[in-house]
Amino acid sequence: MTKNSQKPTVFYIPVNYNAAGTVLGGMFKTRNAIEAVIIAAAICVPLYKFANIPVMQKIIITVIVVLPLVIIALIGINDGSLFQYFGDVFYYLTSKKNIMFFSVFEHEQEELLKKQQKKYKPVKAKKNKKGK
Repeated sequence: MTKNSQKPTVFYIPVNYNAAGTVLGGMFKTRNAIEAVIIAAAICVPLYKFANIPVMQKIIITVIVVLPLVIIALIGINDGSLFQYFGDVFYYLTSKKNIMFFSVFEHEQEELLKKQQKKYKPVKAKKNKKGK
């Protein structure tokens, strides 16, 4: 071996490196898990305490309504939490919107019309000097 040979330095990345701020071993973000618990509690507590319906119907309502909301809250929308998404939607609906419509197709049609008008210039009738 030569004196100037280099040995690569190897750094091992720990298993829990990317799991900071997550729940269930890095599956869900902490904020999303807290929001899912809040949503589930806000619907299930009144349903099970105050609704005068049979238990089987309460379970069916929970599965049909609460479970999808909790799953969406755990996963999040557009790499954010569900409440952040609702905040963005509310801000969009209440803010002023300036929508500019520009169609490339319309622009191309205008150019074609201008070219056709150059090709076919309208011919004006000549006036007689006698019959003004």
